[in-house]
Formats: sequence, structure tokens, C-alpha cells
Amino acid sequence: MSIRSDHITKLILICLFCTLASTSVFAQNFVENYEKGDMAIRFQKWGRAITFLSKAIADNPKLFVAYHKRALAYSKTGQYDKCIADLKKATELEPDFPEAHALMGVVYEIRKDYPSALKAYQEALKREKRRDGRKMLQKYIHDVQQRMREKK
Repeated sequence: MSIRSDHITKLILICLFCTLASTSVFAQNFVENYEKGDMAIRFQKWGRAITFLSKAIADNPKLFVAYHKRALAYSKTGQYDKCIADLKKATELEPDFPEAHALMGVVYEIRKDYPSALKAYQEALKREKRRDGRKMLQKYIHDVQQRMREKK
């Protein structure tokens, strides 16, 4: 995740903290659990990340970034069905979140479901504003299209 994305994530958390928390204990719990889950991901402690992010989601089921982070941890542990389910939830809660669409494409590609990977990458590309991100997604789309042609 880029520094800019970290700032955006923190801003989103602050907004959610201010608008969704009915008590300070509730707000403190989901933010604290999200941060612990995020830190566990940084140290590649996938099971620990899943545990903390699940707690954050239980405290605040609208926290779309937590679904995305947990999906990443699920993907690293090979739990692709759970990963896809979390990514679908993240994109349902925040359709304009290109990182979730892109990760979904990667997981579908791992599973060799190239039509679904292509669709997910195209959705990510529609939403991606960063030039480097767009270039990367265009390459992924090209690669998947190539694999689909080779499969025929």
C-alpha cells in the first residue's frame, strides 16, 4: 500500500470513527482492532491479522477497508473463497475502491478463472486514478487476455 493510500485509509477511519461510533469504547475497539490487524499484515502474521480484522468488522460491519485487509490475509493463507467473499463485501460497501477489485482479479487469476479475473481488473481500471496503477492494471488485463487466447 502506498503512503498516499495509508493516509486515505487513516482519513476514512477517522471519518468512520466520528460518524459511526455511538460510544467511545465501541469506536476505540474497532479502530484498535483494525490497527492491530493492519500491523499483523505488515509483519506477515496472517492468522493474527484475520483475528483482529474479524473483531474490527464485528464492531463495525461497514468498515470496508477491514474486509479488504482481511481478504489479503485470507489470500496469503490460501483461503480463496473467504478472500473473494470479503472482497465482494468491500466493493459492495465501497464500489470505487480499486484495490479490492484488483486483488479480486489476482485471486481469480490464481484460481485460473480468467474471465472473472479480466472482469475484476477492468472494474479496478475504471476506478483507478493513479497513472502507475492504471499502467499496472492494463498489463494485468493484457496478460489475462493472452492466457485466455492460449487456453482456446
